[in-house]
Amino acid sequence: MLENQKFKQEYYLYNKILIFIKDQIFPTDINMEDVILTTEYFIPQIHCNELDDIFIGDFSLLKEIKVNYSNGAIYISNYQQDIHSLKNDFITGIARASEDLNRKYLYNDGRLEKEFIDKRIKLFNIMNGISFTNRRKIDLFMDLDYSEKFIKHLFNIFPDRDKIRDMTSSFLLYPECMFSIKDYYIHNFLYYYFYYKTKDIDKIIEFCPIFCQKIIDIENSERKIIK
Repeated sequence: MLENQKFKQEYYLYNKILIFIKDQIFPTDINMEDVILTTEYFIPQIHCNELDDIFIGDFSLLKEIKVNYSNGAIYISNYQQDIHSLKNDFITGIARASEDLNRKYLYNDGRLEKEFIDKRIKLFNIMNGISFTNRRKIDLFMDLDYSEKFIKHLFNIFPDRDKIRDMTSSFLLYPECMFSIKDYYIHNFLYYYFYYKTKDIDKIIEFCPIFCQKIIDIENSERKIIK
């Protein structure tokens, strides 16, 4: 294939975080400098305070997802649709790192969890009205963590992702926000930073005021570090 073809393997984000390309990125015409400049333009460096490395390649951590975060490092698949998908993966990875770095602050007062659960309950009521969902399944909607049972139940009622989006467009930015509290943070983070200049920023402020306040506090370093 392209085993003997040379490609630059080392770059730096914010001039300090190593980006190491283990395996050739496909498509091969993706401009990594452009990806770095976009990331630095949109994302405040404070979200990367405990991020050491970004690795791009074929990794066991990426069996089911394209982006993962573990022990101070982001792992990103080297197989991409285009430069936009790689930019998306960079910011998704930073969102995962930010959630891990700031989780004590994010969840210490219960307000973000309440904002998430309130939306889960709205989703439950919509689903109950459509399919007469068993009221005993409400417990699935109260779980903050990712649950295969919840995902299976959701897609049993709404096999089409676009249908979920249409039914929840009055209070959700993405259907994936409902998968878990972590997904709620990650997908709202992506919208807040990556898409707000081309979309309606007022929408995320209206839909997710607690999330937005948490982000503003993190940016301003006004949070109380809980040890």
